[in-house]
Amino acid sequence: MVIAKLFGGLGNQMFIYAAAKGIAQISNQKLTFDIYTGFEDDSRFRRVYELKQFNLSVQESRRWMSFRYPLGRILRKISRKIGFCIPLVNFKFIVEKKPYHFQNEIMRIASFSSIYLEGYFQSYKYFSKIEAQIREDFKFTKEVIGSVEKEASFITNSRYTPVAIGVRRYSEMKGEFGELAVVEHDYYDAAIKYIANKVPNLIFIVFSEDIDWVKKNLKLDYPVYFVTSKKGELAAIQDMYLMSLCNHHIISNSSFYWWGAYLASTNNHIVIAPSVFLNKDCTPIDWVII
Repeated sequence: MVIAKLFGGLGNQMFIYAAAKGIAQISNQKLTFDIYTGFEDDSRFRRVYELKQFNLSVQESRRWMSFRYPLGRILRKISRKIGFCIPLVNFKFIVEKKPYHFQNEIMRIASFSSIYLEGYFQSYKYFSKIEAQIREDFKFTKEVIGSVEKEASFITNSRYTPVAIGVRRYSEMKGEFGELAVVEHDYYDAAIKYIANKVPNLIFIVFSEDIDWVKKNLKLDYPVYFVTSKKGELAAIQDMYLMSLCNHHIISNSSFYWWGAYLASTNNHIVIAPSVFLNKDCTPIDWVII
């Protein structure tokens, strides 16, 4: 059995889901998810379970498997430290290693032992063998598609070639799992110059929570459209859907923008990413790294 602890924002949850599914299928193990403890422990950002926005069949782990019982928090801390889930010696507790990278040995361990997974697991290598299934799992629902129909139409029917720019200007990954560096304007300037030389007649579709910074700091000497800020339960997945409609992508070191680019289905797709992702095995080999 493979149990994966879900936590973080939408992009984080998608990586954990995809990696766990890849590990479970390759090792021929049953897959369940701990959809509680990762969010109950998140007092700082108060993230919530967001994979319900997709039509996924997510099986929740039993309470005892996710340490949701009296003294469970204490036993989880001990299990995390010693590497197996008390009192089951053959139930391995696997914490992602630093520096973050693709851990192929997890596949081997999962083939003969039940495992509890805790970490980001932000590498496409975990699910590369089931890529078609992951893309199917992460198809956007009619509700999401219909909720941003006007902006989607602007992107897909534009006389220009839409190039998404995902700009993240804050760092959330602090504390237990380290800190994610903020990408500065030099990276975006280089990426814009690169893609402008490759793609004629383009328009930049900008996604960011800090549009003012983008306007002040990036050299956007081309047609540009700033995606409107959204509120509510569907806000994150609406932007991810819109981003996936673009032909090419410039992304920051964000798991959210990573998926917005990955889920695009265009020919001759160019994705430009920075070299400072948390996981050195995060970016596919055909992406351009600056």
